[in-house]
Amino acid sequence: MESSLTCHGRHTLADDSLPHSGEFRRVRRTMARCLLAGALFVLGISVCDGPALAANAEVLTLEQAIALAGDNNRLVKNSSLDVEKAAAQADANRTRRLPGFSFKAQGNQLLTPMEFTFAQGSFGTFPATGPIPAQNTKLQTTPRITGLLFATVSQPLLEQFSINKNVELGELNKEVAAEQLRNQRQTIVANLKRTYFGIIQTQSALESAEQAIQLYREIERVVKDQVKQQKALEADHLDVRTRLADAEYNAIVLRNSLATQKEQLNELLGRDVQTDFTISAIPEPGETTHDTDAVLKAALQHRPDVRQSRLQVQQAEHDKALKKLEYLPALDLTFNYISLQNVGQVLPNQIVTAGLWLTWEPFDWGRKQQELAGKRRALTQAHNAVLETEAQAQVDVKNRYRTLQQAYALLPSKRLAKETVLEKLRVTKNRYAQKAALLRDVLQAQSDLADADAQYSQALSGLWSAKADFEKAVGKD
Repeated sequence: MESSLTCHGRHTLADDSLPHSGEFRRVRRTMARCLLAGALFVLGISVCDGPALAANAEVLTLEQAIALAGDNNRLVKNSSLDVEKAAAQADANRTRRLPGFSFKAQGNQLLTPMEFTFAQGSFGTFPATGPIPAQNTKLQTTPRITGLLFATVSQPLLEQFSINKNVELGELNKEVAAEQLRNQRQTIVANLKRTYFGIIQTQSALESAEQAIQLYREIERVVKDQVKQQKALEADHLDVRTRLADAEYNAIVLRNSLATQKEQLNELLGRDVQTDFTISAIPEPGETTHDTDAVLKAALQHRPDVRQSRLQVQQAEHDKALKKLEYLPALDLTFNYISLQNVGQVLPNQIVTAGLWLTWEPFDWGRKQQELAGKRRALTQAHNAVLETEAQAQVDVKNRYRTLQQAYALLPSKRLAKETVLEKLRVTKNRYAQKAALLRDVLQAQSDLADADAQYSQALSGLWSAKADFEKAVGKD
């Protein structure tokens, strides 16, 4: 390429004394064609070298990204821990059905002596002995350290009804946590897909921008030399410099955007945000048809937010049932053991009892009734929330479906626009080769092709993102 340009330069040196002649204009066109050919040759080399430069980075597929996010995303991990916490609480509620054991021990130092007075005949009067004791008797202990041991075994009886309700409520809490986990997973996957497809779009635009920079730099170098030799106009040089400056600025913006998007994706994957990777292009998805009624029915069955709102109705019902059970007394079967240590000979050292322990609040000034009324209102709110969630789900599904239809309809238009601009570029190149077009026309056609390619990439990314949003809207895992 360099030798070709030099050869044409030598051919025109004899005529540089005629800068405005027809021969000079012919030479300028010849130089421009040579310039374009050489620049396109350089551009072709850069396209071939591009994949080799990116080969060092990890190639991350969409399936790998989804798997990594499912295993490592921090929000998903926390939601998984919420499920485990709810399961642990449900297991803990079951243990309340079994007998409870308690043990208490207390040590004391008597600060004042203990006195016991027994009146004459307190223990009876007998013919052989007379009254016992025969006279008033007072006993006094010396200050000492005493101990009290108290052990109880209690088996709930009537409380079994409320315990069973609490166990069922714990299972509902676990199911709600599981639906929250599903919702978190679907949200992360949808965000991941949007970011992933955005990276593809930005990578494609950056590759085009870098190729344009190399093209304009080569053109600017040659045109600058031609201007010095008065074989090209300064306006042509300024035009190329302007295009080069625009391309360099655009590349900076795209590099920054790509770096941010990669950091966002790494954060979604739950790994070091500085991890480098690259993404391969994704082909166009095949268009599929959906039965709207079937899709809506599936969404109402599988969407986590709808399922969660229905579970919350059951939670409200259990809360109301538990409040009603508070009207019942608490009745326990108990076994008690009391041991007194170092208190003297008057009091017994051990006391063992077994029996029933009843706790009841028969009059509460209407407190339970007001609390029960609040539970009924909460249940009504839960029913209203189900209707509202279902309505929002239907609106969301229909909206996402329309957006998906629009994305499918837009893609052929952008593809045809790209093909049209590509054909125009081919025609412009041919016209330029036949001296029927200017170099500026070819450059403009090349710029139009870059714009059309960017719009096509954006439309393809938008289609994949719309597809991901639609899948999330119908509750697809």
